[in-house]
Amino acid sequence: MDSDPQVHSDPQVDSGPQVTGSPQLDGPSVAEDPYLILGVARNASRSEIQGAYRELKAQHDAERNAQHDADRGASPERGPAADARLERAREARALLLSPSRRRAFDHGEAGVVEGGTADAAGRVRPPTPQRRSKGPDYEVMGEDPRHRRTVQRMALMYGPLAVGALLLMLVPLGSLLGGRGGAAVPLVLLLFVATALAFQAVTALRDLRAEPMFTRGEVQRTWTKGGLLWFFRSHFLMVNRQVFVVPPEIFIQVREGELVECHHWPHTRTVLRVLLLRGDEAQQQSSEPTIPI
Repeated sequence: MDSDPQVHSDPQVDSGPQVTGSPQLDGPSVAEDPYLILGVARNASRSEIQGAYRELKAQHDAERNAQHDADRGASPERGPAADARLERAREARALLLSPSRRRAFDHGEAGVVEGGTADAAGRVRPPTPQRRSKGPDYEVMGEDPRHRRTVQRMALMYGPLAVGALLLMLVPLGSLLGGRGGAAVPLVLLLFVATALAFQAVTALRDLRAEPMFTRGEVQRTWTKGGLLWFFRSHFLMVNRQVFVVPPEIFIQVREGELVECHHWPHTRTVLRVLLLRGDEAQQQSSEPTIPI
């Protein structure tokens, strides 16, 4: 009769706590949602995301300082738990500051650990790379391996056109010297065209003898416009009030307000690569490029 009370000790008691871990059925859990980790809205701007992370980091530092001042009898898990929360906040910030990863998450891809997703066993699978990322503080948004060829093509195109415009100027110039005052109008127009073409040719030639440089700042504007005789379209970025020509595969990934670093030629401002920066402000103020140009 002593065995009767033991019959009811069924080992199915751990099914209750499993329900509390994932209260949301239609979306990611709180532990996987970077918006909830940082406490920001879905349409939060870059500055709001950075500000929320700074507040969490300040709270973490305060907790760490309080722990150092506490007695040794305090909870030993407080420090590791705070460090884990800060690490997840750092990963959440990195995800939301990356346009590609943020768009992927908004479209239903959960997981904030280095952009990977977790399987049923909790193991993180690395994501399929859409951009070449080489560091924790930046992401390569795109590169143009043909950048030097682009500058050479500009020199070869604008140089002969400038010479042709100068030769055409001889016609209205001869007419003007012959006493035909109406030739002054086409002469001025051709002079304007020749000057513009010569300027483009000279800047391209100067770049061929120079070294690339970098410009770091916020994307102020993006736009496209027709090129020569509207036979092709050019894509432009404005960073720190400087205009850069970028290939379309880079242009479609850049959004206004993002903090980027452009590696470019100094005179034509033809872009080699564009980096999306997501590090601390102290690193972003460095006088050296994030990666070698």
